[in-house]
Amino acid sequence: MFRINRGVGFQITFENGWQISVQFGPAHHCANEDIEGFMKQTMAGSYPESQESIDAEIAIFDDKQEFVLKGAVRGWIRPQVVGQLITHLLKSKPNPESLELILAGK
Repeated sequence: MFRINRGVGFQITFENGWQISVQFGPAHHCANEDIEGFMKQTMAGSYPESQESIDAEIAIFDDKQEFVLKGAVRGWIRPQVVGQLITHLLKSKPNPESLELILAGK
């Protein structure tokens, strides 16, 4: 299942119940992080309809909807790494240690 989040990211839930959240709006840990600007836009009621970024903040949840990664979320993750994480999450029983290795570039 896919879910979009106000034009700043998305989540994918796989058949095994695991989920990845990929967020890249100004309120997230990514290249276009701008909390102050985000707050000003939100208060003014003007929120951009779309975003883009060279990297993103991610979170991974297991089939019990519990955070899997140490520190819950990881920021500044490049698209290639997101792809590697998704490939691993497609397994019937993903391994949290393997996810950490992918994030470490190993």
